[in-house]
Amino acid sequence: MGKSKSPARQNWLHRFLVFLVLLGFLTLVVQISALLGRSGEQLTASARLRRAISQRIPWRHRSNNHSELQSVNELQPVSNELQRFGAEPTPAADTGDDEVSDEDLLHLSLLHERCVADTDAILPWQFGSPNHQSPNTTASNPEVVIHQNDSNLLQKLKQCPDVDIYLPNHLHGNGYCEDAVAYAKYLNSRLLPMWALQVKMYDPELQREVDYFDLCPKTPMIFFNHYWDDVPSMPRWPENKPIYLMPNIEMIELTPEFYWRVNVVLCKTQICFDRVTKWYEQEGNPRNTEVFYTKHTSSDQAQFARKRLGEDAIAPKNFSNVKFLHTPGTSIWKGTRAVLECWTSMAGLPPLDVYIDESAC
Repeated sequence: MGKSKSPARQNWLHRFLVFLVLLGFLTLVVQISALLGRSGEQLTASARLRRAISQRIPWRHRSNNHSELQSVNELQPVSNELQRFGAEPTPAADTGDDEVSDEDLLHLSLLHERCVADTDAILPWQFGSPNHQSPNTTASNPEVVIHQNDSNLLQKLKQCPDVDIYLPNHLHGNGYCEDAVAYAKYLNSRLLPMWALQVKMYDPELQREVDYFDLCPKTPMIFFNHYWDDVPSMPRWPENKPIYLMPNIEMIELTPEFYWRVNVVLCKTQICFDRVTKWYEQEGNPRNTEVFYTKHTSSDQAQFARKRLGEDAIAPKNFSNVKFLHTPGTSIWKGTRAVLECWTSMAGLPPLDVYIDESAC
Protein backbone atom coordinates (compact mmCIF):
# COMPACT_ATOMS: atom_id res chain seq x y z
CA MET A 1 0.00 0.00 0.00
CA GLY A 2 1.15 3.55 -0.84
CA LYS A 3 1.49 6.02 1.90
CA SER A 4 -1.26 8.69 2.15
CA LYS A 5 -0.30 12.36 2.48
CA SER A 6 -0.21 13.65 6.03
CA PRO A 7 -3.07 15.94 7.18
CA ALA A 8 -0.58 18.74 7.89
CA ARG A 9 0.77 18.65 4.32
CA GLN A 10 -2.77 18.62 2.86
CA ASN A 11 -3.77 21.64 4.95
CA TRP A 12 -0.63 23.51 3.86
CA LEU A 13 -1.34 22.84 0.17
CA HIS A 14 -4.97 23.94 0.59
CA ARG A 15 -3.94 27.21 2.23
CA PHE A 16 -1.33 27.83 -0.46
CA LEU A 17 -3.86 27.32 -3.29
CA VAL A 18 -6.37 29.66 -1.61
CA PHE A 19 -3.60 32.26 -1.28
CA LEU A 20 -2.76 32.00 -4.99
CA VAL A 21 -6.43 32.40 -5.99
CA LEU A 22 -6.85 35.47 -3.78
CA LEU A 23 -3.59 36.97 -5.05
CA GLY A 24 -4.69 36.49 -8.68
CA PHE A 25 -8.08 38.09 -7.99
CA LEU A 26 -6.48 41.04 -6.23
CA THR A 27 -4.05 41.55 -9.13
CA LEU A 28 -6.93 41.52 -11.61
CA VAL A 29 -8.86 44.14 -9.60
CA VAL A 30 -5.81 46.41 -9.38
CA GLN A 31 -5.15 46.16 -13.13
CA ILE A 32 -8.76 46.92 -14.05
CA SER A 33 -8.83 49.88 -11.65
CA ALA A 34 -5.64 51.28 -13.14
CA LEU A 35 -6.99 50.85 -16.66
CA LEU A 36 -10.20 52.63 -15.81
CA GLY A 37 -8.26 55.40 -14.10
CA ARG A 38 -6.19 56.02 -17.22
CA SER A 39 -9.21 55.88 -19.50
CA GLY A 40 -11.79 57.46 -17.24
CA GLU A 41 -12.29 60.43 -19.52
CA GLN A 42 -13.41 58.30 -22.46
CA LEU A 43 -15.53 56.02 -20.35
CA THR A 44 -17.21 58.88 -18.56
CA ALA A 45 -17.90 60.73 -21.80
CA SER A 46 -19.71 57.73 -23.21
CA ALA A 47 -21.50 57.09 -19.94
CA ARG A 48 -22.84 60.64 -19.97
CA LEU A 49 -24.62 60.03 -23.24
CA ARG A 50 -25.72 56.59 -22.13
CA ARG A 51 -27.37 58.15 -19.12
CA ALA A 52 -29.34 60.33 -21.48
CA ILE A 53 -30.48 57.17 -23.24
CA SER A 54 -31.66 55.77 -19.92
CA GLN A 55 -33.77 58.90 -19.51
CA ARG A 56 -35.69 57.91 -22.66
CA ILE A 57 -34.06 60.30 -25.11
CA PRO A 58 -34.05 58.56 -28.51
CA TRP A 59 -30.34 58.69 -29.37
CA ARG A 60 -28.83 57.05 -32.41
CA HIS A 61 -25.11 56.44 -32.49
CA ARG A 62 -22.30 55.96 -34.96
CA SER A 63 -18.67 55.57 -33.95
CA ASN A 64 -15.57 55.02 -36.03
CA ASN A 65 -15.46 51.37 -34.94
CA HIS A 66 -18.90 50.49 -36.32
CA SER A 67 -19.27 49.62 -39.99
CA GLU A 68 -23.04 49.81 -40.07
CA LEU A 69 -25.66 52.23 -38.87
CA GLN A 70 -27.86 51.03 -36.06
CA SER A 71 -31.35 52.27 -35.47
CA VAL A 72 -32.24 53.00 -31.88
CA ASN A 73 -34.16 49.72 -31.64
CA GLU A 74 -31.06 47.85 -32.81
CA LEU A 75 -28.57 49.93 -30.83
CA GLN A 76 -26.29 47.82 -28.72
CA PRO A 77 -26.75 48.86 -25.09
CA VAL A 78 -23.01 49.18 -24.55
CA SER A 79 -20.67 51.45 -26.50
CA ASN A 80 -17.15 50.53 -27.52
CA GLU A 81 -15.64 52.10 -24.42
CA LEU A 82 -18.09 50.41 -22.05
CA GLN A 83 -17.48 47.04 -23.68
CA ARG A 84 -13.71 47.47 -23.55
CA PHE A 85 -13.65 48.25 -19.84
CA GLY A 86 -16.36 45.85 -18.74
CA ALA A 87 -18.77 48.49 -17.41
CA GLU A 88 -22.39 47.64 -16.79
CA PRO A 89 -24.66 48.29 -19.80
CA THR A 90 -27.42 50.88 -19.74
CA PRO A 91 -30.69 49.91 -21.49
CA ALA A 92 -31.23 51.49 -24.88
CA ALA A 93 -33.92 54.10 -25.30
CA ASP A 94 -37.50 53.06 -25.90
CA THR A 95 -38.86 54.64 -29.06
CA GLY A 96 -42.42 54.61 -27.80
CA ASP A 97 -44.21 57.95 -27.68
CA ASP A 98 -44.98 58.03 -23.97
CA GLU A 99 -47.00 60.93 -22.69
CA VAL A 100 -44.82 63.66 -21.19
CA SER A 101 -46.04 64.92 -17.83
CA ASP A 102 -47.33 68.47 -17.42
CA GLU A 103 -44.58 69.06 -14.89
CA ASP A 104 -41.85 68.13 -17.37
CA LEU A 105 -43.41 70.27 -20.10
CA LEU A 106 -43.62 73.19 -17.73
CA HIS A 107 -40.03 72.64 -16.59
CA LEU A 108 -38.74 73.04 -20.13
CA SER A 109 -40.82 76.20 -20.61
CA LEU A 110 -39.59 77.75 -17.37
CA LEU A 111 -35.99 77.03 -18.32
CA HIS A 112 -36.54 78.58 -21.74
CA GLU A 113 -38.23 81.66 -20.29
CA ARG A 114 -35.37 82.24 -17.85
CA CYS A 115 -32.73 81.60 -20.52
CA VAL A 116 -34.17 84.32 -22.76
CA ALA A 117 -34.70 86.78 -19.91
CA ASP A 118 -31.46 86.32 -17.90
CA THR A 119 -28.65 86.37 -20.45
CA ASP A 120 -25.68 86.61 -18.09
CA ALA A 121 -26.41 83.96 -15.48
CA ILE A 122 -25.46 80.34 -14.90
CA LEU A 123 -28.74 78.49 -15.40
CA PRO A 124 -28.79 74.97 -13.88
CA TRP A 125 -31.29 72.28 -14.83
CA GLN A 126 -32.84 72.30 -11.35
CA PHE A 127 -34.52 75.66 -12.01
CA GLY A 128 -38.28 75.10 -12.20
CA SER A 129 -37.94 71.32 -12.17
CA PRO A 130 -40.85 69.15 -11.01
CA ASN A 131 -41.45 69.73 -7.29
CA HIS A 132 -40.08 73.26 -7.74
CA GLN A 133 -43.06 74.81 -9.52
CA SER A 134 -45.36 77.36 -7.93
CA PRO A 135 -49.16 77.45 -8.41
CA ASN A 136 -48.75 80.65 -10.45
CA THR A 137 -46.64 78.73 -13.00
CA THR A 138 -43.25 80.10 -11.96
CA ALA A 139 -40.16 78.43 -10.54
CA SER A 140 -40.19 78.17 -6.76
CA ASN A 141 -36.39 77.88 -6.57
CA PRO A 142 -34.97 81.01 -8.26
CA GLU A 143 -32.05 80.89 -5.84
CA VAL A 144 -30.41 78.13 -7.90
CA VAL A 145 -29.67 80.62 -10.69
CA ILE A 146 -26.09 81.83 -10.23
CA HIS A 147 -24.78 85.33 -10.86
CA GLN A 148 -21.20 86.55 -10.68
CA ASN A 149 -21.71 88.31 -7.34
CA ASP A 150 -23.04 85.14 -5.67
CA SER A 151 -21.50 84.88 -2.20
CA ASN A 152 -21.24 81.10 -2.56
CA LEU A 153 -19.97 81.06 -6.14
CA LEU A 154 -17.05 78.71 -5.54
CA GLN A 155 -19.13 75.98 -3.96
CA LYS A 156 -21.82 76.22 -6.64
CA LEU A 157 -19.49 76.33 -9.61
CA LYS A 158 -17.47 73.35 -8.41
CA GLN A 159 -20.57 71.11 -8.60
CA CYS A 160 -19.50 69.86 -12.03
CA PRO A 161 -22.26 68.07 -13.98
CA ASP A 162 -21.62 65.25 -16.41
CA VAL A 163 -21.41 67.79 -19.23
CA ASP A 164 -21.40 71.61 -19.31
CA ILE A 165 -23.04 73.84 -21.93
CA TYR A 166 -21.45 77.04 -23.17
CA LEU A 167 -24.04 79.69 -24.02
CA PRO A 168 -22.65 83.24 -24.30
CA ASN A 169 -24.99 86.15 -23.69
CA HIS A 170 -25.31 86.93 -27.40
CA LEU A 171 -26.95 83.53 -28.03
CA HIS A 172 -29.82 83.88 -25.57
CA GLY A 173 -32.50 84.17 -28.24
CA ASN A 174 -35.48 81.87 -28.64
CA GLY A 175 -33.74 79.39 -30.93
CA TYR A 176 -30.50 78.72 -29.10
CA CYS A 177 -32.25 78.81 -25.74
CA GLU A 178 -34.55 76.03 -27.00
CA ASP A 179 -31.50 73.96 -27.91
CA ALA A 180 -29.60 74.74 -24.73
CA VAL A 181 -32.33 74.13 -22.17
CA ALA A 182 -33.26 70.80 -23.76
CA TYR A 183 -29.70 69.60 -23.18
CA ALA A 184 -29.64 71.18 -19.73
CA LYS A 185 -32.83 69.43 -18.65
CA TYR A 186 -32.17 65.97 -20.02
CA LEU A 187 -28.43 65.85 -19.29
CA ASN A 188 -28.83 67.39 -15.83
CA SER A 189 -26.52 70.16 -16.93
CA ARG A 190 -26.18 73.95 -16.74
CA LEU A 191 -25.70 76.90 -19.09
CA LEU A 192 -22.42 78.75 -18.64
CA PRO A 193 -21.74 82.33 -19.81
CA MET A 194 -18.24 83.57 -20.58
CA TRP A 195 -17.65 85.12 -17.15
CA ALA A 196 -18.08 81.71 -15.49
CA LEU A 197 -14.98 80.53 -17.34
CA GLN A 198 -12.93 83.63 -16.50
CA VAL A 199 -13.80 84.50 -12.92
CA LYS A 200 -11.18 83.85 -10.23
CA MET A 201 -12.23 82.64 -6.78
CA TYR A 202 -10.22 82.11 -3.64
CA ASP A 203 -10.29 78.52 -2.42
CA PRO A 204 -9.54 78.43 1.34
CA GLU A 205 -8.75 74.71 1.21
CA LEU A 206 -6.08 75.16 -1.45
CA GLN A 207 -5.15 78.62 -0.17
CA ARG A 208 -4.98 80.04 -3.69
CA GLU A 209 -7.16 81.39 -6.46
CA VAL A 210 -8.92 78.93 -8.75
CA ASP A 211 -11.14 79.15 -11.80
CA TYR A 212 -13.63 76.96 -13.65
CA PHE A 213 -10.89 75.01 -15.39
CA ASP A 214 -9.41 74.06 -12.02
CA LEU A 215 -12.81 72.93 -10.80
CA CYS A 216 -14.04 70.98 -13.84
CA PRO A 217 -10.96 70.09 -15.93
CA LYS A 218 -12.40 66.91 -17.46
CA THR A 219 -16.05 67.89 -17.86
CA PRO A 220 -17.00 67.91 -21.56
CA MET A 221 -18.45 71.17 -22.90
CA ILE A 222 -21.14 71.50 -25.56
CA PHE A 223 -20.73 74.26 -28.13
CA PHE A 224 -23.40 75.37 -30.57
CA ASN A 225 -22.27 75.66 -34.18
CA HIS A 226 -19.22 77.91 -34.58
CA TYR A 227 -20.02 80.07 -31.55
CA TRP A 228 -16.98 78.97 -29.57
CA ASP A 229 -15.63 82.46 -28.88
CA ASP A 230 -12.17 80.85 -28.89
CA VAL A 231 -12.95 79.23 -25.54
CA PRO A 232 -11.06 75.97 -26.36
CA SER A 233 -8.07 78.12 -27.33
CA MET A 234 -7.90 79.83 -23.94
CA PRO A 235 -4.54 79.34 -22.20
CA ARG A 236 -6.38 77.79 -19.26
CA TRP A 237 -8.33 75.23 -21.34
CA PRO A 238 -7.18 71.74 -20.21
CA GLU A 239 -5.58 69.71 -22.96
CA ASN A 240 -7.82 66.66 -22.42
CA LYS A 241 -11.11 68.45 -21.77
CA PRO A 242 -13.59 66.96 -24.30
CA ILE A 243 -15.42 69.17 -26.80
CA TYR A 244 -18.96 68.34 -27.93
CA LEU A 245 -20.48 70.06 -30.97
CA MET A 246 -24.13 70.57 -31.86
CA PRO A 247 -24.05 71.69 -35.50
CA ASN A 248 -26.51 73.11 -37.96
CA ILE A 249 -24.65 71.61 -40.90
CA GLU A 250 -25.90 74.18 -43.40
CA MET A 251 -23.88 76.93 -41.71
CA ILE A 252 -20.89 77.79 -43.89
CA GLU A 253 -18.95 79.03 -40.85
CA LEU A 254 -18.51 75.42 -39.70
CA THR A 255 -15.26 74.62 -41.46
CA PRO A 256 -13.56 71.19 -41.33
CA GLU A 257 -11.33 72.39 -38.50
CA PHE A 258 -14.34 72.51 -36.20
CA TYR A 259 -15.34 68.91 -36.91
CA TRP A 260 -11.77 67.63 -36.63
CA ARG A 261 -11.31 69.26 -33.24
CA VAL A 262 -14.32 67.79 -31.41
CA ASN A 263 -14.77 64.51 -29.57
CA VAL A 264 -18.52 64.16 -30.07
CA VAL A 265 -21.04 65.52 -32.59
CA LEU A 266 -24.69 65.74 -31.49
CA CYS A 267 -27.04 65.68 -34.48
CA LYS A 268 -30.64 66.77 -34.05
CA THR A 269 -31.72 65.55 -37.51
CA GLN A 270 -31.32 62.41 -39.56
CA ILE A 271 -29.74 64.30 -42.45
CA CYS A 272 -27.12 65.77 -40.08
CA PHE A 273 -26.33 62.32 -38.74
CA ASP A 274 -26.03 60.79 -42.21
CA ARG A 275 -23.94 63.59 -43.72
CA VAL A 276 -21.58 64.10 -40.79
CA THR A 277 -21.00 60.36 -40.56
CA LYS A 278 -20.27 60.20 -44.30
CA TRP A 279 -18.05 63.29 -44.09
CA TYR A 280 -15.82 61.69 -41.46
CA GLU A 281 -15.58 58.54 -43.61
CA GLN A 282 -14.48 60.59 -46.62
CA GLU A 283 -12.33 63.28 -45.00
CA GLY A 284 -10.83 61.37 -42.09
CA ASN A 285 -11.50 61.12 -38.39
CA PRO A 286 -8.20 61.69 -36.55
CA ARG A 287 -9.83 61.97 -33.11
CA ASN A 288 -12.20 59.02 -33.57
CA THR A 289 -15.04 61.50 -33.11
CA GLU A 290 -18.37 59.88 -32.32
CA VAL A 291 -21.62 61.03 -33.92
CA PHE A 292 -24.91 60.72 -32.05
CA TYR A 293 -28.37 61.13 -33.55
CA THR A 294 -30.18 62.67 -30.61
CA LYS A 295 -33.36 63.90 -32.27
CA HIS A 296 -34.63 66.97 -30.47
CA THR A 297 -37.46 68.63 -28.65
CA SER A 298 -38.57 72.13 -27.70
CA SER A 299 -40.79 73.75 -25.12
CA ASP A 300 -44.56 73.57 -25.54
CA GLN A 301 -45.52 77.24 -25.76
CA ALA A 302 -49.23 76.48 -26.09
CA GLN A 303 -49.21 74.46 -22.88
CA PHE A 304 -47.19 77.20 -21.18
CA ALA A 305 -49.70 79.87 -22.24
CA ARG A 306 -52.60 77.79 -20.95
CA LYS A 307 -50.84 77.23 -17.62
CA ARG A 308 -49.85 80.88 -17.24
CA LEU A 309 -52.91 82.64 -18.77
CA GLY A 310 -55.71 80.10 -18.56
CA GLU A 311 -57.29 77.58 -20.90
CA ASP A 312 -58.92 80.26 -23.05
CA ALA A 313 -55.55 81.74 -23.99
CA ILE A 314 -55.15 79.20 -26.81
CA ALA A 315 -57.96 78.54 -29.24
CA PRO A 316 -58.84 74.88 -29.75
CA LYS A 317 -57.58 73.25 -32.93
CA ASN A 318 -59.95 73.54 -35.85
CA PHE A 319 -59.07 71.28 -38.75
CA SER A 320 -62.04 72.44 -40.80
CA ASN A 321 -60.12 75.63 -41.60
CA VAL A 322 -56.53 74.52 -42.29
CA LYS A 323 -53.72 77.08 -42.65
CA PHE A 324 -49.99 76.74 -43.31
CA LEU A 325 -47.47 78.32 -40.94
CA HIS A 326 -43.80 79.05 -41.69
CA THR A 327 -41.65 80.63 -38.95
CA PRO A 328 -38.06 81.32 -40.08
CA GLY A 329 -37.68 84.16 -37.57
CA THR A 330 -34.28 85.77 -38.10
CA SER A 331 -32.81 82.82 -40.02
CA ILE A 332 -32.06 82.91 -43.75
CA TRP A 333 -31.54 79.14 -43.81
CA LYS A 334 -35.10 77.90 -43.35
CA GLY A 335 -35.98 77.52 -47.03
CA THR A 336 -38.40 80.44 -47.05
CA ARG A 337 -37.95 81.18 -50.76
CA ALA A 338 -38.65 77.56 -51.69
CA VAL A 339 -41.74 77.51 -49.46
CA LEU A 340 -43.12 80.67 -51.09
CA GLU A 341 -42.33 79.47 -54.61
CA CYS A 342 -44.09 76.18 -53.94
CA TRP A 343 -47.13 77.87 -52.39
CA THR A 344 -47.51 80.44 -55.19
CA SER A 345 -47.10 77.79 -57.90
CA MET A 346 -50.12 75.78 -56.85
CA ALA A 347 -53.64 77.17 -56.83
CA GLY A 348 -56.08 76.20 -54.15
CA LEU A 349 -53.63 75.70 -51.30
CA PRO A 350 -54.70 76.85 -47.82
CA PRO A 351 -53.55 80.30 -46.63
CA LEU A 352 -49.90 80.62 -45.62
CA ASP A 353 -48.74 82.69 -42.65
CA VAL A 354 -45.04 83.58 -42.60
CA TYR A 355 -43.39 85.02 -39.49
CA ILE A 356 -39.99 86.41 -40.49
CA ASP A 357 -37.77 89.21 -39.29
CA GLU A 358 -37.01 92.00 -41.75
CA SER A 359 -33.30 91.20 -41.46
CA ALA A 360 -33.93 87.76 -43.00
CA CYS A 361 -35.94 89.01 -45.98
